[in-house]
Parts: sequence; structure tokens; C-alpha cells
Amino acid sequence: MTDVSIDAGTGPIKVSGFEGMVRINAVESAANLSLTGSDLSVIIQKGAVNFTIPARSWHGLRAEIKHG
Repeated sequence: MTDVSIDAGTGPIKVSGFEGMVRINAVESAANLSLTGSDLSVIIQKGAVNFTIPARSWHGLRAEIKHG
């Protein structure tokens, strides 16, 4: 288990291959997320979010993605 918090300005973000609490806050980004379970909170003001669940189901607490 790993907990990660990313506060970014602009630029791509790629997160994959681990479980734990993930919090991402970015002004402008192309975010690629491949996660099987955790507590996920993503806020991207401008850009794109690609979210993939490589397992059969999400086994985390919640996944909240806001695009603004």
C-alpha cells in the first residue's frame, strides 16, 4: 500500500501499478490512471483524464474525478 498526493501545474501525469490513497490536483494535464483499487480523488481544471481499471472490478473505497 502506498499513499500519493500530486499537486501539479501543467503537464502530463501517469499513475499505475499500486494501491493506496491517491489524490491528484492539477491546473492543466493529460492524466492517465490505471488503478485496481484505492481511495481516489482527482481534480483537473483543464485537459483530459483517462481512467482504466485493469482488474474485473474496483475494490476501493471510492473514486471521485472532477473535471472543470
